[in-house]
Amino acid sequence: MQIVKEGTPLVKQILNKDITDLFEKEKFQCGVLKGQKLYPGLDWEKCDKLALRTKVNRVVDRVKTLRKNNKSKLNVFLQSTFCFPENRSDKITFQYLQEEERNRVKDIERNAVKVDSENKTLKRQIKQSNLDLENLEIQIDHYERKSDVLLKLLSIAGEKCKTTKRIQKENRSWGKKFESISNQLDESLEQLDEMKVKFATLGPKKCP
Repeated sequence: MQIVKEGTPLVKQILNKDITDLFEKEKFQCGVLKGQKLYPGLDWEKCDKLALRTKVNRVVDRVKTLRKNNKSKLNVFLQSTFCFPENRSDKITFQYLQEEERNRVKDIERNAVKVDSENKTLKRQIKQSNLDLENLEIQIDHYERKSDVLLKLLSIAGEKCKTTKRIQKENRSWGKKFESISNQLDESLEQLDEMKVKFATLGPKKCP
């Protein structure tokens, strides 16, 4: 284990052996605190904790496996340098921003699809309204023409009624005249008959 003493430069690297000593029998957070004291020059705080925990567990598990199955490779592995995971804060922030942007784009796309669907529906409704309006205009024109014809027929019927009433009035007048003339004729015929009778009575007598 490399221990930093006062006045010595900060440690820039750590071995798998040191990682094993720190974390094999300690909880992860305790191992990190201990490592910060023993190796203050390393990226304990800067690196991604989840990635660090994963790498530490892999080292510890690898050491346990080599102790059981391949001790010849164990020393080589323990003396290998442990590489801290890269600082992912910027990457995570960038990924977060990308995710936010993707979500925003998806929202915009969904809204665009919704608006497009509403526009299509509105266009269909407007088209149908225009067709209904055209049909209504045709019906109005038809009924206007029909109304004109009916008004003309009504005017003609009115004139015919007036003519009929005038004829009926004339018929009644001629009927009265006919009746009067007929009565006069009857009287004249009666007078003629009377005159004939008188004439026959008063006619010239035969000589003896």
